Amino acid sequence: MNKKQIIYSLVIISFVLIIINIYVDSNPGTHIVYSKPSTTIKNIETNFLKSLHEHGIKDEWISTKKIRKVKNDSLLYTYSIEIPKDLTIVSLISDISVDFKKMGLEIKTEEEKNYSNSILKIFAEDKLKLQANLIQSKDKFRDFAKVVFLIEGADFTNRDLPTALKTFKIPVNFLFIPSQELIDSSKYIASLRLSYALLLNDDIEGAKFELDKNAQKNILSRNIKNIVSSFGKNKLYVIEGNSSLYNSVAFNFVVDEFEKRGVKLVKRSDFIELTDKPFEQILSLFEFHCDNGKLKDEKVIIIDYDDFLKLQPAIKKQKKIGDKFYSL
Repeated sequence: MNKKQIIYSLVIISFVLIIINIYVDSNPGTHIVYSKPSTTIKNIETNFLKSLHEHGIKDEWISTKKIRKVKNDSLLYTYSIEIPKDLTIVSLISDISVDFKKMGLEIKTEEEKNYSNSILKIFAEDKLKLQANLIQSKDKFRDFAKVVFLIEGADFTNRDLPTALKTFKIPVNFLFIPSQELIDSSKYIASLRLSYALLLNDDIEGAKFELDKNAQKNILSRNIKNIVSSFGKNKLYVIEGNSSLYNSVAFNFVVDEFEKRGVKLVKRSDFIELTDKPFEQILSLFEFHCDNGKLKDEKVIIIDYDDFLKLQPAIKKQKKIGDKFYSL
């Protein structure tokens, strides 16, 4: 391309740009609107259904109904959702509202019947994007796991414990070793309403409570009496399976002495052990036992205090889906 051709091309390009600029200036109302991904009906429906599933609502409880007279900017169908009896519509709407307001969407609700059934509407840019009739069911229930936590390694003398307890949204139970310090703190523990079980192992100290496998039977009997009279027979008593007492010839005698006083010892190995493991493994095992323990017997999980604190988001997730957490 010679110099003359280059100049000619530049003149043509400049002329085209001038024409485009004149057109835009003469049409100030003309602009291109890009729809945000989060405001499309498909994206809103996807997130809405995800939220329902996170609350343990099954697909068979969700149905759609076509709208007969459809306007250009109207929905093609509405949702009808049966809400299980153990989940209130108010709490469901509250959670959904938090999620969708983060997306910049507007939530409106209308109560239909006795503050129970409701119509939920989701708007984007003043346009209705989703409508759902929420119906409180009398015969639908979520599948759920029953979980009891036994928290080990907590310091009941720590004055920060009451603050931590307030952050737990589930009943908690602790696992303590019998000691004089535990007795001396009984009023403080009672004021915190701490539920706890007793762990019998080789770490019990003091002549009053120690259960030495080599001790004479009268001493073992006396110390067992001291333990039961000090802490009560209604507590859960857990025996450490790898303790020297458990593996000794004196263990059967110890079992009989506790049973005479109305206490049945439970082996620690009967419970789910989530201690002395990397947290990633603890998290995976916790989710596994919850997801595979629906409508089965109660699961008792032993976990270290620090790991229990880190597990809070996962506990919140399982509670949201319908799992139940109990005290002893």
